[in-house]
Amino acid sequence: MRRLIAVVLVAVLGLPLLAATPEFSVKPRAIVYPFTATGSSVDREASSRLATIIATEMANTGLVTVIPPPPGTERKDYLSVARAQNADYYVAGFISPLGNGISLVEQLVSTTTGIVIFSQSTQLNTYNEAAAQGDDLAQFVAHHANRAFASIGTPPPQSSPTPAPSSGP
Repeated sequence: MRRLIAVVLVAVLGLPLLAATPEFSVKPRAIVYPFTATGSSVDREASSRLATIIATEMANTGLVTVIPPPPGTERKDYLSVARAQNADYYVAGFISPLGNGISLVEQLVSTTTGIVIFSQSTQLNTYNEAAAQGDDLAQFVAHHANRAFASIGTPPPQSSPTPAPSSGP
């Protein structure tokens, strides 16, 4: 009877724990700095507005916590300021006029190493296209921050031994 009670208790209390899947992920923190204008026809306001649109979309994904950059931060101080703000990554880059739109070079930097881990160049004509860049960057940041957890999961099934014919009748 005691054994039956023990089995029932283990089943009632233990099975919900086995069914629960732990959440192995981190929500990285990132700063999006204004982009550096390389042409005289791109004003500083447009550069800041573009960075704000991208940062807003990154935050809207829910994958990344976006920290606003301190006003007046110079490019040479981006890494040290991002580290002081406890950011895991920062986004910076360059903006140039191109026809009726702009050419944008985005650089994603890890504050751990100070190395550009992702960079891309794109041409933008609308603010909706700029917002899409925020979504792409958030996906990449979340993937990069959680890359170590990719190997954690359900172990592969064990191979079962091949039955051998019996030697007796």
